[in-house]
Amino acid sequence: MASWKGNRRQLLARAGAVGAAVALADAVPTGAGAATAVRDPAVAGSWGGLVIPPSGCYFGADDTTRGFTKANGIETQLGRRMAIRNRRYGWLAACPSAAATADARLASPPVVPMCSFGQPAAFPVKTSGWSGKGDLTVTAFGQGIDRITNGEFDGYWTQVANGLQGLGVPVIVRLWQEPNGKHNPYWAGWQGGVGTGGEAAYIAAWRHVEGVFAAAGASIGAGGSCIFVFCAQRRSTTGVWEAYYPGDDVVDWIATDLYRDTLADGAQNAANDWNTYNAAVAHGKPYIVSEGGFVQGQVITSGGRKLDKDGSKTKNSLILDTYRSIMTSPQCVAYCVWNNIGPNGNNFIDTSAASLRQYHDFAHDPYYALTR
Repeated sequence: MASWKGNRRQLLARAGAVGAAVALADAVPTGAGAATAVRDPAVAGSWGGLVIPPSGCYFGADDTTRGFTKANGIETQLGRRMAIRNRRYGWLAACPSAAATADARLASPPVVPMCSFGQPAAFPVKTSGWSGKGDLTVTAFGQGIDRITNGEFDGYWTQVANGLQGLGVPVIVRLWQEPNGKHNPYWAGWQGGVGTGGEAAYIAAWRHVEGVFAAAGASIGAGGSCIFVFCAQRRSTTGVWEAYYPGDDVVDWIATDLYRDTLADGAQNAANDWNTYNAAVAHGKPYIVSEGGFVQGQVITSGGRKLDKDGSKTKNSLILDTYRSIMTSPQCVAYCVWNNIGPNGNNFIDTSAASLRQYHDFAHDPYYALTR
């Protein structure tokens, strides 16, 4: 497992250079930027059959609320198919779902299924207090997330691994995203305590599940097509997100969910430990914004500038800033819109005419035209 202590110094040293590059993002004209993005050769190549070229980015979404192809779905409104479709799974839910199976069969253009196992309604925990249905049961396999590590649910995970590998296409497996946020049952505070074993318990369970996939021949390391993505929340409830990192040998890509902020501040900010992008660079991993969205009228401050969703209040658009910043951040190989209403508010792409137009330009730029 890679040590994060040494890499923290690397990330701080790189922060200035990364920030300087992103500060120029607003000066990048629409359709340009790809030529200036030099991608790490370690990132380019095939990941379980999904090709990452020297330049470009996959554009995807989660459209659970409306449905991708419905009248007001994101694909209908933007006039293109998403390169990645995210589907969410509750605790021990059948996977792949019928929807994900249908996604995998699409062609011209094809789709990369993403399976997200975070924010379940129920989950094994060691401490009461989580907002969901925490299962405090002690079995012969232990309590909480240790029950996963000790093999109680291996039958389920083996079935999932076989099912996803059986799709015959690359699949993004986003296992237990945002573990550094207390809203999730696998947060250290519900699994033995922050700094007192909870993070280690999370890591052990992650490594065990990845091992089950490997035994089934479904992980990339075992020659399979399942891409394991570690996704941290931008801001940790307590402690640092690096404490949850399972290790380079079991993580293929690094990710974050980016809301209410710029890429520079929310993913390239080593001083505040909001630095998942910097970490991907340091570890030679592809980077993905696995959820991204903004609320109409909400104003944020980043790098001395005020920005809002479509620029209608501040004349600085978060949508356009993200669109351009990714083009100057070559480690980022995918961006997925969160086209839903959730805890962060209304993130639909059509909250204003300007918002819809900007997302349309974003999605149709040639830089975001990658498909599997």
